[in-house]
Amino acid sequence: MARPKTIKIGALNITTHPHSSEGYIRLFQEASKIKWPVNYWGNYFAKIGYLHNMDSGQPEKGLSGYIRRFIDVDKSKPWLNTKEDKEAAKEDLEELNWPDHLKPQFTSARFI
Repeated sequence: MARPKTIKIGALNITTHPHSSEGYIRLFQEASKIKWPVNYWGNYFAKIGYLHNMDSGQPEKGLSGYIRRFIDVDKSKPWLNTKEDKEAAKEDLEELNWPDHLKPQFTSARFI
C-alpha cells in the first residue's frame, strides 16, 4: 500500500506601491542584505538567509531563497523551575551555557 504524501504550502502576501517587478526585486535584494533579524511577533524573529536568481543574471525571471525563523530568548527575564514550580534560582541559571549566537526553535522555509 502506498504511503500518503503531504505537501505543505504557505503564502505570504507582499505588496509594494507602485506595483512593479523592479520594486519587488529591489525589496527582496535589499532585505537579503540585512544581516540582523527582524522581530515580527513576540519573541519570533526572521531574516532572509539566502537569495538566488532563478535564471542566472535575470532577477525579473524569478527569485528564490529561504526565510530563517527562530525565537530570541531574553536570558535576563525570570525562568521557571518546572520541577519545583517556582522561579529558578540564580544557582540553577549559572549552569546554563547558551551562547548568544545560537537560537532555539529554528525553522527554514523556502520561497519562490
